[in-house]
Amino acid sequence: MTQCFLTGVKFTLVQRKHHCRYCGQIVCADVSKKTAKVPGRGVSEAVRVCDVCYEQLERGDPVCIAKQVAKLRSESETARQQVAGRWPRDGRRDG
Repeated sequence: MTQCFLTGVKFTLVQRKHHCRYCGQIVCADVSKKTAKVPGRGVSEAVRVCDVCYEQLERGDPVCIAKQVAKLRSESETARQQVAGRWPRDGRRDG
């Protein structure tokens, strides 16, 4: 991944990648400064999480929104690629 999942900021030598220990997405430091205890990880200390997951964990919400967004983005991209493969680049359909 070349950009932050949450902000879209491109990663460079200065803008480093981090991954959220809850959702697993690659994010920039600006949105992953917090730590939280992540259930089901077998680790008792707090670990780095993205801001979205931090808020969810603080609320006790078991559904990971970031994972759901990633799934939707992936499904959307797959659908877009399938549609692009059906029609010519000029957008006209035969028939």
